[in-house]
Amino acid sequence: MSTTAIQKLKKEIKIELKQELMREFVTPLLQEMKDQEGEYRSEFVKRILKAEKEKPRHRFSSKTFLKEAS
Repeated sequence: MSTTAIQKLKKEIKIELKQELMREFVTPLLQEMKDQEGEYRSEFVKRILKAEKEKPRHRFSSKTFLKEAS
């Protein structure tokens, strides 16, 4: 087998290996990372991030939480 044929064969194997890796490992990983329930509305995300920066209005304690909740 000539050097050119070996180089061509190695290139074809690399391409097939990359495609197989993408199909078997990378694509399923990316699909798992996507939110299964859908996307949040951008207005909701902005409102929550803004509220997170504000000071809390009330501090809950574990001793009085149930009494305050009912």
